[in-house]
Amino acid sequence: MLFLPFVPAAWRLYILDGPALASMNIVPLRWAIVGVCLAILGIVAIVGGISAIRRKSFSLSLAGAICARPSTILGILAVIFVALGKREFEAEK
Repeated sequence: MLFLPFVPAAWRLYILDGPALASMNIVPLRWAIVGVCLAILGIVAIVGGISAIRRKSFSLSLAGAICARPSTILGILAVIFVALGKREFEAEK
């Protein structure tokens, strides 16, 4: 429980295990939190990819590539290719 020090003790069980009623088909709150985090990472990755295609902002493109990192090998390749193409962003200015 070290990662939730600011949450009251009564809420920790609900956040980690979901509702106590097993008969209800409710998604536990932890899956909703993970889903929102992955959605935010996906949005930043898409915006960074658009920035990379337009060669507008190197930092936004690199941030998008880093946010694409959870998608295994494609995220690693995105970071490598954006980092190697840094001169392309500087040539546009």
